[in-house]
Amino acid sequence: MDKQDAGARAAWWRARVRSGSLPPCDLPLDRAASPDRSTLRRARVQVPLDAVLAPALRPDILTAALAVLLARLGGSAEAGFALLRSATPGEPVVLPLALRLAPGRGVAQLLDAAAAAIAEAEAQARGWTALQAALPDQDPAALARVLLVVDANARGAEAGAGGPVADLRIGAVRGEAAPVLLADFNAGALDESSVRAWLGALVVLLASIRSAAPGAPVAKLPWAGESELRRLRALQPAASAYPRDAAAHELFESQVDRTPDRPATADAATRWTYAQLEVRANQYAHVLRARGVARGSRVGISLERGVEMLAALLGTMKAGAGYGPLDPAVPPERLAFMAQDASLAAVVTQAAFAERFALPAERLVIVDATADEVSAAPAARLPRDSRSAGPLDDAFVVYTSGSTGRPKGVRIHHRSAVNFLASIEREPGIAADDVVVAVTTLSFDMHFYELVLPLVVGARNYVATRDEARDGRALARRLAEEGGTFLQTTPATWRMLVEAGWQSRPGFTMVSAGEPLPAAGATAMIAGGGVAWNGYGPSETGYATFWRVAEPANGILIGHPIANSSVWVLDAAGNPSPVGIRDELYIC
Repeated sequence: MDKQDAGARAAWWRARVRSGSLPPCDLPLDRAASPDRSTLRRARVQVPLDAVLAPALRPDILTAALAVLLARLGGSAEAGFALLRSATPGEPVVLPLALRLAPGRGVAQLLDAAAAAIAEAEAQARGWTALQAALPDQDPAALARVLLVVDANARGAEAGAGGPVADLRIGAVRGEAAPVLLADFNAGALDESSVRAWLGALVVLLASIRSAAPGAPVAKLPWAGESELRRLRALQPAASAYPRDAAAHELFESQVDRTPDRPATADAATRWTYAQLEVRANQYAHVLRARGVARGSRVGISLERGVEMLAALLGTMKAGAGYGPLDPAVPPERLAFMAQDASLAAVVTQAAFAERFALPAERLVIVDATADEVSAAPAARLPRDSRSAGPLDDAFVVYTSGSTGRPKGVRIHHRSAVNFLASIEREPGIAADDVVVAVTTLSFDMHFYELVLPLVVGARNYVATRDEARDGRALARRLAEEGGTFLQTTPATWRMLVEAGWQSRPGFTMVSAGEPLPAAGATAMIAGGGVAWNGYGPSETGYATFWRVAEPANGILIGHPIANSSVWVLDAAGNPSPVGIRDELYIC
């Protein structure tokens, strides 16, 4: 190669980098890579290939498959990596590439693009040293964090074979009996389990590309094998029976009919049996119905924590409406937004909070100002008629935090709520002799399960005050005084309890939710002999999964789906992602 040709090739590579046509390799590392590339700890993995895949080991198919894998791993529409081939004589040749996976691109188009990219780079080929010299303002190694070795021998897949020190170097070797896929990787930044998962996905993609029709969309190429898909399907729960046509409050009413004199709920000042709570809830239902509330309406609940709050939300559902929690501790401007956005037909509140809601007086039920009206209302249960809520009507509405923008209302209909109750009754499990201490603010969907679930199984709850819920010693005292056996709350509150000297005991059920559960916190929770569960689920779904805590030092999991639901990890096109690969979680 003469000087003029070498200079032209160097200029070509500089122009490619400066134009952004060669993005840096984007590999999801398990740990930050050491900046000192000369001291990296290396490891090697190999995966045998079926002999029928030998024809798929052409540079264009390997390049196309690796581009799809890297694009999906990075959540991007393009993939940057480099080809490496040996040169005789001389040092290895490194060819940085970029492939863009345009929407709607078919397999044949992808293979054509891969072949064209290889040919274009080959026409400007430089040895590794020369390529580094050609890019003085760029770290060339950033373009070669992932190397695809296109020589059909084992030497090129080893880190010592020359060229850049990559985080991941992959090569296909045609063995005597069958081909083998080799990977040499930076063990300081990548786990072997991750690399094995990627190689497995690459094998599936090679087979998918080889067998796909020319026009098959690249986005829909599977990358999880059949055995993995069977394993993933087996993780989903079988359908189970539950009262799908009942409304949530009707489950409470059935329990009232079975155990009217059994203790149901209490707060710091009041204790009610099931019959007494039923009467008070019925009275709220009649008061709301007199204000025009019925099926399809929404009613805000803005009360201090206590049994009246519980009766009001049960009464709202009995009137046919869904309730919207309006925690008085929430900033007034957020309360006003939620009240307007939810199109509330009425608000049940107290005199101290009434002025926060821009509603006519007749649409406000001010509990401490209209106590006589509520007490004078009929005690009888409203009949089920056209004004009553059905299984697909709202039970309640909660709002997301708004951390990613404007808060949005999430509607939980009765069928979903009833399924949640039936599922959680079985696991984590609750029985008639349990005592649930309820500490969750109405702003979070978790409140529904600790307030209503005990009342559909014959158990009782205690509605903790706001002060009790945020004071570890006070909450520990209340748990002891009430004989509490079940508590769900956030890891922060569990930590607060433990730091106050509280310890679980055998027969005590603990549910942690709302935030990631630290291993140290989980260890402290179960130290006294209680059973701990990690619950997971966004506001949009409520609880989606549960995991019984076991050996927290080995990791905290989100567990398996609740009854009559499924949870999948899918890529951007809706393909199931292989086991061991991080992607988006879909809750169905």
